[in-house]
Amino acid sequence: MKIIAMRSILLYFLILPFIGISVSCSKNHNVIEGTVQGIGNTKVELHAFDGMDLILLDSVSSKNDVFTFTLPEDAKHGMYHLRWGSHPAEGVDIVYTNTDIHFTTKKDSIHLIVFDNSPENELFFAFYPIRLTIQQLANMGDEMNRADPIGNKPKLIQLNHYIDSVEFSVNELLENMDAETKQMFAWKIIRAAFYPNYDYELAKGKISKQDPFVFMQTNFFKYVDFNEPGLIRTPFIHQIIEEYLLFFIHPSAEEQYKKACDLIISKAAVNDEMYEYVVNLLVRTFEKSDFLDLYLYLMETYMPEKCHDDENYANKDTMYEIIKNSSPGSKANDIKGLTPEGNPLNLYTAVSGKAIVLLFWDPDCEYCKMVIQQLVTVWPAYREMGLEVITFGLTKSKDEWLSTIQEHQMENFINISDFRDTESDVFNQYHIRGTPEIYVLTNDFVIFSRPSNYMQLDKDLMKILNQ
Repeated sequence: MKIIAMRSILLYFLILPFIGISVSCSKNHNVIEGTVQGIGNTKVELHAFDGMDLILLDSVSSKNDVFTFTLPEDAKHGMYHLRWGSHPAEGVDIVYTNTDIHFTTKKDSIHLIVFDNSPENELFFAFYPIRLTIQQLANMGDEMNRADPIGNKPKLIQLNHYIDSVEFSVNELLENMDAETKQMFAWKIIRAAFYPNYDYELAKGKISKQDPFVFMQTNFFKYVDFNEPGLIRTPFIHQIIEEYLLFFIHPSAEEQYKKACDLIISKAAVNDEMYEYVVNLLVRTFEKSDFLDLYLYLMETYMPEKCHDDENYANKDTMYEIIKNSSPGSKANDIKGLTPEGNPLNLYTAVSGKAIVLLFWDPDCEYCKMVIQQLVTVWPAYREMGLEVITFGLTKSKDEWLSTIQEHQMENFINISDFRDTESDVFNQYHIRGTPEIYVLTNDFVIFSRPSNYMQLDKDLMKILNQ
């Protein structure tokens, strides 16, 4: 995510947990050295995880497959992503715990990675590929269910049984590890990444027979160490909270979400850094939801009082109107900009479709590029179903904007910008506080949703396009 720097004290508190790791190199300490057979001499990037987002920290040139990053002394422990290509898949995630890291692997066989004296990463890679495989299988199941829920039912049942059996085995392995291993940061990551398994808990006599859904509601955060702030520098705290709110709140009513938020924040309160991160994550989540009153409740209950000093948030009524006008159910404001050819264009007259994705993005935002790449990939199929995509570049550099459009093959989208960056009128019209900012609109320009990631975007689009 690219966070927009503005005067608001509110925004300062919203982005504080996402600032992450200093890129100052005045005091060098540990190194990350990799040998990736097959990359030759190319640019390699080092990214830090801030929740689900990646922040570019540094880039170097490899020489004969070898590269080295030198980290500042204040680099924080967490997950890092090394990338040697234009796509996130062309790289590897590693665990950093304030020690040197040396590894060897092959460009096209990351699963064969070998670490030189890094127990943290050896443990991490014993389980992390399994977690990624489970996620891929779950995504495949979602696609099968969307395509033909009745016809694919036997296969979906078989797939769910297989995933459950894998999670059963992983839970057993993790529980049986020795006390020393359970103190490792990598163990805490993996333990949080694998949710409690009802069949395992029942088989081991830890619980009595009950409704599996109720079990998950009650025990979903059982293996999350909220006292470990390093977990916020992995994708898993964000993902765990997102999935809990998405799948285990029933009924999907404001009061139920309020109770869930209070519960999650109470668990996070054991650590100041974790608390700030979780509060801001929940504020940002419900800022884009149908539950405006819940957003205001979170702001007033958990955010500092002085955050209301900003001129755009001088009082509750002003804040309410700004959020309401950019919330689902409201008609989207018309926006104007120039196309890459320099022609004026506006949303209302130039865009039509059964569903419309309106994406506000910044050429410097790495996560924006990930979302764009996903949209480019599915565009051919979705276009046939009636999707239109319009992107609004938040930048002052026309050359950088044009270069990114070409590099990421965005020519099939409608691309516009007013080249005013943070001074653009769209900031208050669409309540933009960071990039990417995604809106899903219906064919009459009513805001259907404001998804926070591609998974939710895909689900929202299918709801409209399948009608």
